[in-house]
Amino acid sequence: MTSLSRQLQRLALPETRIYKQTNKAASLLFEPEDAAGMSKDTIFAIAVVGFEELTKNDYVFEKFRATLFSQSTLDVERALLTRDQNVSLDNVISEFFVALTPYLLFSSAHKAIEWLARGFRVHEYNVGAVLRCAIHYHECNIFARILKLLQIRPEHSLWQWLLPFQRSAQVITRQVLCRECEKNPALMTFILDTASLWVQSVGNCGAPTQLMVFKFQLSLCWTTIAYSESLTNSFLNSLFPYLVQGLKSGVVAYKICSCGIIARLACKVELEQNVSKVLAQKILKTMDAESAFISISTVVILFETQVIVQLSARLAQMMNFVWKSNMDIISPS
Repeated sequence: MTSLSRQLQRLALPETRIYKQTNKAASLLFEPEDAAGMSKDTIFAIAVVGFEELTKNDYVFEKFRATLFSQSTLDVERALLTRDQNVSLDNVISEFFVALTPYLLFSSAHKAIEWLARGFRVHEYNVGAVLRCAIHYHECNIFARILKLLQIRPEHSLWQWLLPFQRSAQVITRQVLCRECEKNPALMTFILDTASLWVQSVGNCGAPTQLMVFKFQLSLCWTTIAYSESLTNSFLNSLFPYLVQGLKSGVVAYKICSCGIIARLACKVELEQNVSKVLAQKILKTMDAESAFISISTVVILFETQVIVQLSARLAQMMNFVWKSNMDIISPS
């Protein structure tokens, strides 16, 4: 690369854009020209209103007050932060967008994002974190608006396929997303990782809207599996760690989500014998009272569709006991 090329590339980096004068500003709520005429204080005041609304809906957001929505953040300029400071800020922003995922359709979320774009330039520095949240709403207008806001550069290799949709300001159909996940297992694992990150951040303390995260994951996997003519080993191998992680989780919705995906996989493809056996064992060993019926039903599907030589006598007895207990509960007297 020539010296001139390096200089030109440097001009494209976020750190140098602070020094460019422009009559437009990145904005989710306003036209770029109008946003450019608004001060940081004005945008911050709007965001604080949105943040307080979010906190009323879910107390989990309170942890982000000091780092992202306090008066002191008005003085933050990312181009002037050290590498360690930026990494620390990236982690906080990533966690915030994971927590925001169930609330992205709320106007309060849009107000908060407006400040994060102006104050922390998340549309440049945190493209992946923003899309991790927004991709759950890929068929909604808010996704097209957020996508238009982002600066997807060559190093964002996972998101290059979005550029045509960004240029045309279009939403993405479920079929298109599923095809992309099938072609690129890294995209699927990135999306699936949201559930585990959400559990780490929120756990069992989140509001009922938490179910949205798991419902999306289940729906995406089911549809991707259904659309696929032949699932590759690469795709299957990318799924298994997340399925096991879900089974081990103490969050019932996460556990049930994993069972649902396993059942769909079992009906679609022939799994290796050792994989089927390990999945059946994991399901039985990690099930609890709330997930018992779904867990046993999934194991039954595995036995009906896959070749499983045997389970231990203890697990077989457990399965028989739980199944009979649930049958007694749901059967009419």
